[in-house]
Amino acid sequence: INRAAPVTLHHDGFATGTIITTQIPGVVISTDESCGGGSPKPIIVVPAGGTASGTKALSLQTGCPDFSPDALWLDFDGPQRMVSFCVGESTGLAGATIEVRAYNTGGGLISTQSVSTAGGTRALVVIGSPSGPANIGYIRIKNPIDLFETIDDLQFDYDFTPPTAQIDEPDFITCVCDSVTVRGIACDPDAVY
Repeated sequence: INRAAPVTLHHDGFATGTIITTQIPGVVISTDESCGGGSPKPIIVVPAGGTASGTKALSLQTGCPDFSPDALWLDFDGPQRMVSFCVGESTGLAGATIEVRAYNTGGGLISTQSVSTAGGTRALVVIGSPSGPANIGYIRIKNPIDLFETIDDLQFDYDFTPPTAQIDEPDFITCVCDSVTVRGIACDPDAVY
């Protein structure tokens, strides 16, 4: 994983109703709490209140009663310096205060934010900074007293063109004895290093 190129996900590339868990490289999306004996899945929706960009967003499956405490988890493949996303209500109703907590890779709480989606508005959440330490391991997004939240425009660092290594010498499947010189190259297709 390379931390040099942030990726922004608008979710419009997925069909409405798609359950999203591991389809986005660099992050696993899940929920941790029960809902009437089951656990709702992260799903692509078209929010009644719209999105910050595009038409689709990530939410939770419906079917739970109001005041459901279910939360979305974003668990990154590697530590992040900065993560941002827009948060809002999937129903377009007057919103509530949404709690966003960031944890380091060891599970220690490193940031807590409360954002309001009052009046059906969307709020931008930014955790960390581009020049800060790469210590964000996972994030929990919880709307404690209202209907399910949505997130959109998720941005984090993930390199879709990771570095590669190529060994040119000795030849492939060559038997060598004693010491031997190994020649080749290591490079990154997007020239990050």
